Amino acid sequence: MSFFDMTALRAILTTETDADSPLSEELMSQIRENLEALLILLAGTNITGSATANPPNNTTGYLTDYASAWTDDLHNGRTLLMTSGLAIGNMYTIDDTVASADRLVCTGDNLYADGVRYGDTYLILYDVKSNLDGHDHDGVNSKNINTVDSFYNTGSTLMHTGASAWIVKSTVRVYLPTYKTKVTMLAQLRIAGGGTGSVRLSSGAVTGTGQTTTSSTFVEKIIELDVSTLAGGLNEIDIELKTASSGDAVCLSEIVMYAE
Repeated sequence: MSFFDMTALRAILTTETDADSPLSEELMSQIRENLEALLILLAGTNITGSATANPPNNTTGYLTDYASAWTDDLHNGRTLLMTSGLAIGNMYTIDDTVASADRLVCTGDNLYADGVRYGDTYLILYDVKSNLDGHDHDGVNSKNINTVDSFYNTGSTLMHTGASAWIVKSTVRVYLPTYKTKVTMLAQLRIAGGGTGSVRLSSGAVTGTGQTTTSSTFVEKIIELDVSTLAGGLNEIDIELKTASSGDAVCLSEIVMYAE
């Protein structure tokens, strides 16, 4: 048994299904390959790997992959599909993702008893086991097609006055597919009362280059953050403001953010 991607997809011929055609192993195999190809196309996250240790023989089943680059809770609610080994074809709901242990936890399942062993390969799907609320693009039931969680802040203003150090004024959760390398924010920036105002993006140890203005009227700024070193999945991006002196006030408005 193997699992098939879109390269295995082909149309079923009339000569395979008309009244004169006997049921054949080739026909049934192609139907299965088509179904698997469509399942992986629609529900696959394109995240694969292999177990680097045997799971424990208990009902707090988990799969360990030391080569993974998971963040905590990244795959929670998704489906673990085994693609080789004695447990091939088995699907498990992922209840927890533990980054520090490179572990996917499937509570209530005994992966060891099912035959999962070191070296067995897996594929992570969006939730196909307990998805009752449809294709809601939350990153669990299906891909989050909005790379930013609906962050479009037209008309509302972020403002910072006082100390001249960088201050986090808003935090946005951004979905970053592994092929995205940059987060860009388009915004209007102005400084009230004279002086200089600045804006930048940051995420943990990653900090972008600040953009500044001395204009008392709003001017458009393009603010970028290199996210190529961040793990794929949901990440928190901070919007930071600062002024040149304690008497200044910097304002940010008309905010649009996206990953590219």
